[in-house]
Amino acid sequence: MIVFQTEYVDLIYNTEFQAVELIWKDVFTTEEYQKTVDEALRLMRVKKLSRWISDLRGLPSPPDHSLTWIGQQRFERVRKIPAMEVILITGTKASIMIYGQKMADILDKKFPNAHIQLEINRKNAHLWFQSPYQNTYRHPSLI
Repeated sequence: MIVFQTEYVDLIYNTEFQAVELIWKDVFTTEEYQKTVDEALRLMRVKKLSRWISDLRGLPSPPDHSLTWIGQQRFERVRKIPAMEVILITGTKASIMIYGQKMADILDKKFPNAHIQLEINRKNAHLWFQSPYQNTYRHPSLI
């Protein structure tokens, strides 16, 4: 179910995986990113979700300003979730894989309750959610 849709992102309530899903389609400003993340966090709270899928494959280039904002924010709401599963789908474009890795590194440091995994396609994310819960964090070099 699409929660909101813009030229740069689709925010979806993924009922199959019981997850917030962000499908990034184009470059975005820091303000647009903040608004999207805030709305995604609101959806997590309302639906009591602990899964987050961020599909980065549609990005034409890495938006490094979003990494700065993530690094500066505390996200106390996320820290209150006992265990959170995060899938970052990077595809195979090197620059987006590196961006995904940087994002995963920041999230891993800020949120010890998050189990973060980088994937190259949706099929792998689907299989990950179906597997027994694992505390795994894979670097792109291991994909």
